[in-house]
Amino acid sequence: MDDVMDLARRKDASFLVNEQSGRSALRLDSRSVLSEDGTLCPRYEIVRPLRRQRLDRDAFADTRWTIATADRFASAWTAEVDELIASTSTETMHLVTGLLLPIWDALPDELAQVVRVVDKTGQSLLGRQIPALALAELGHRFGFDAPVVAPDDLVRAVLENGRTVPVGNGGKLHAKRALVGGSQRLELTGFDPARLPELKALGCFVEIIRYQTRLFVPAPKAPEILTALSR
Repeated sequence: MDDVMDLARRKDASFLVNEQSGRSALRLDSRSVLSEDGTLCPRYEIVRPLRRQRLDRDAFADTRWTIATADRFASAWTAEVDELIASTSTETMHLVTGLLLPIWDALPDELAQVVRVVDKTGQSLLGRQIPALALAELGHRFGFDAPVVAPDDLVRAVLENGRTVPVGNGGKLHAKRALVGGSQRLELTGFDPARLPELKALGCFVEIIRYQTRLFVPAPKAPEILTALSR
């Protein structure tokens, strides 16, 4: 609560409560981005107890977030924090440890920060965290078998990190994040036009944008579709 109230002193800060979930958040102005057609897209940063996200202002208008009083925000924030403290969560973290400087340039550019992890037995590990989507490339580079990334984690990582990843064994089809109409989508590139009926049958959909045929994967079915394409 102290940390978020420090942020709330900013002139651009607004207290929010979601009318559907009852959760709270702090809204801050964020840096704008350029869309693919060169349009400037202003964004907000939404600060939650466990995460932050950046949202286009046009997309924010379609959410259930509403301006709230400081007291209502504090009550909802405290309730969520108490609920989180009482619960547990599991996350898989991939860490490169040991002598890092000789291989630093060979590691992915993402998460370029040294972190220390202490497990429940007290063992301390110091190293660089590696995104799940970078494991296959890193395994090829250093000669180890990379673990298979679950489809849910792959979709989440593509949309959050913007990394383009190969789909299937052919090497031509790739999944990437695309900004279309001010919202983030999961796009498939490198597809064979002759396969469009097959890809549509799996649940993908096509849009003609600036005279180009582009193929997208609906987010709710993305893990299922990418699993089918990887077989």
